[in-house]
Amino acid sequence: MSNTPKGWGGARKGAGRKQGTKNARTIAAMEAARLLPRADDPKQWLLALMRDPRQDLRHRVEAARALLPYLHARPG
Repeated sequence: MSNTPKGWGGARKGAGRKQGTKNARTIAAMEAARLLPRADDPKQWLLALMRDPRQDLRHRVEAARALLPYLHARPG
């Protein structure tokens, strides 16, 4: 038998984040997406994301990398 009192450890009723609640990272991503203009052209949308100083630097760099083949030809 264990020496721990009953009711210790394990899952507890009502504990944790409620189902369907968004975490901080999801909320931040949704807010960042809301700040961007609507665009029919994906290239224009990526350009807007890359140029927006309010966006996370990681997302801006990813947008720049995705745009490279469309804006600059490979040398050679």
